[in-house]
Amino acid sequence: MKNRLILLGVLVGVLGYMYYSYVVSSPQYSVFQMYQAVRAHDYEGFDKYADIDQIADNMADEIVPEAQVDTSINLNLNVFEIVKLNLAPRINTGLTRAVVIDNAKRELKNNIEEKGEIEKATYREDNLFKALNEIKITTQGSVALVAVPIDGKPLNLKMRKVENYWEVFEVDIKSPALQDN
Repeated sequence: MKNRLILLGVLVGVLGYMYYSYVVSSPQYSVFQMYQAVRAHDYEGFDKYADIDQIADNMADEIVPEAQVDTSINLNLNVFEIVKLNLAPRINTGLTRAVVIDNAKRELKNNIEEKGEIEKATYREDNLFKALNEIKITTQGSVALVAVPIDGKPLNLKMRKVENYWEVFEVDIKSPALQDN
């Protein structure tokens, strides 16, 4: 009887460890950790799970090529306002990729370190197990397509496996969660 209890304890321990290992190496866990970093205004914690350079570069690809001359646009808007207001097609072509990339990085850092727009429009689940069920994942090879629910609208991300965690490398700026309507 004592041997069976020991064996049962070992089995429960092994299964618990396997489940824990699965959870902490999932894309959902990485999104959850990013949310926790935003709440704590911890840019370094957020940066671990997001390739900020790649995200900013992809945003520039989306914004700059579509640019056309419209002098009525206020170029002092941050990159998130440009996306949210869908101004990219009307921005003055003088807006260079370097400006968009620099602006995106600076605004993201400022929004995380201070209580900014990103905290208001972020995933808000404090329960990891609920997060595992709510964040939808589709895997395509080594890339995970992730739909994070924000106020009932999906924010679409692309993530890749880095060491033992997942990292966001692309944000779909046309995601419903980023649009005003």
